[in-house]
Amino acid sequence: MSSQAEDHDSENQWQEPKGLVRAALQGIAIGVVVAMVGVTLTALANGQKLGAALGLGGFAAVWTGLGFGFMTAGVTFAQRLEDSEGHH
Repeated sequence: MSSQAEDHDSENQWQEPKGLVRAALQGIAIGVVVAMVGVTLTALANGQKLGAALGLGGFAAVWTGLGFGFMTAGVTFAQRLEDSEGHH
């Protein structure tokens, strides 16, 4: 009886879809770069010194780029996965 329970449990375990980690890492990288460049250039355009602009850009990249990039990549990946499986 325990083998049936083990078989049932292994069938119901969540398995990570292929490409999820790659999509998340790509999203994080894009989010960090976009936040860093965007905030740094905006700060420079508003008269900040290079060091201050880079510091602000780095801060924004860590706190917004990581999270926003990860979330956007996750939602996009999930939507594409559902579309490919025919879910509506």
